[in-house]
Amino acid sequence: MSDKDKRMRKPVGLASVLPKVTKTAMKRKGFAVGDVVHSWQSIVGEALSRQSCPESLYFPKNENGHGTLKVRVDGPLALELQHLAPLVIERVNGFYGYKVVERLTIVQGPVIRATPKVRKPVRPLTERERALLDEAVAGTKDDGLRHALESLGREVLARQ
Repeated sequence: MSDKDKRMRKPVGLASVLPKVTKTAMKRKGFAVGDVVHSWQSIVGEALSRQSCPESLYFPKNENGHGTLKVRVDGPLALELQHLAPLVIERVNGFYGYKVVERLTIVQGPVIRATPKVRKPVRPLTERERALLDEAVAGTKDDGLRHALESLGREVLARQ
């Protein structure tokens, strides 16, 4: 069995494949180093990331460093981000371990964030559904696995 066949058989986390999938689109937008978009919250912190997002990262020709990071910010934050620019540059460079960003360009405008989906409350299971679920997981010896299967089963049955 080849390595490719082995990889295709086990599930992988989205985070492990996302950079490969988005690489072309990131380069088109000027993000030769696309991790800055994916890791923006961990780079600048939750408060700043809620009101800002990186738009592009451009490098001088034939260089991999000393780039210009263009950041979109909500209106009033622009002035504050201008004062925080050295700190943001330092944090981005610290994230990568070398001098990726030399300048920060700030663009004022609305920062569009995807609204998180609100999950509908799950209806309680009927006695019959509960009995079927208990019977289905009864043979599972591992407590953690049994609990996880019960939780998954409740969700699936309640949403049908």
